[in-house]
Amino acid sequence: DSASLHCERGVICLQQMDTACALGEFTSTVQYDSQNAQNWSALGVVTMMTGDEDAAFAHISQAINLGSKYAGDFINRGLIYYRKHNYRAAMTDYDRAIELSPREAQCFFNRGVLRQEVGDYNRAYDDLSKALELIELSPSATSSSELLGPILYQRGMVSMQLRQWKDAIADFDSLSVLHPTFLPSYYIASRAHTALGEKQQALACLQRAYKIEEDHTN
Repeated sequence: DSASLHCERGVICLQQMDTACALGEFTSTVQYDSQNAQNWSALGVVTMMTGDEDAAFAHISQAINLGSKYAGDFINRGLIYYRKHNYRAAMTDYDRAIELSPREAQCFFNRGVLRQEVGDYNRAYDDLSKALELIELSPSATSSSELLGPILYQRGMVSMQLRQWKDAIADFDSLSVLHPTFLPSYYIASRAHTALGEKQQALACLQRAYKIEEDHTN
């Protein structure tokens, strides 16, 4: 049918990284079949890619209103709520995403970041640890490799808030292995070593950061 045809064309446009084309095709899809939650979901994703979050919110909400059981819809709408500082609504959507897809690391990562934002550090740490655990169970997934660095960074920052200095150091050390030129890893690890009274280790972290900066400017 016409809706399916436009949907297929939209997918091809996305594969070619042509968001304007995809937006046109998925807009046509919902015009031909406005009662299909997946059509609205696809349109919402593409609209988010274009930066129009108000339109994306409306499209994704329509998908959810039509009974979407796709965790991604709740993750994406929760993210929009988060950016609008509507943390309660964001939490509700992230909770629902986890109900629908309890093995999706992104769900726990997003909720962990939100909990960190509102100062719920212990549960933020638990969520980020769960996200890391899920990545370790499926390390070959593309999304896993993209999330690993952000999870280590956020959990390290939560550990700093909790004054769990050794846990913070462990995460920032892992992050520096993953991204050797990411300077905040060394500076924050140095702070944690200082808090533990480990002056030599703190200095070593700073020296590594200075060396990276020096190499970058030369």
